[in-house]
Amino acid sequence: MRLTRLEDSDVVASAETENAWLDKENKPVLYDKRRVSAKALAGKEWLLLLDVQLEARTADVTLGESAFGM
Repeated sequence: MRLTRLEDSDVVASAETENAWLDKENKPVLYDKRRVSAKALAGKEWLLLLDVQLEARTADVTLGESAFGM
């Protein structure tokens, strides 16, 4: 994981990262860019925003069933 950007203000806080998904031989098979943000709303509420961009650079990748429920 590589942290590429941090933002912190009275209204929003966010972090952006670049990540590599590795196979059993520790070779990257998929890359992603993520942004996680928390935005302040009225009444002590907040909104969580998740943005994920997936990129297969060398071969097609199929996401299937996993321990995460996909």
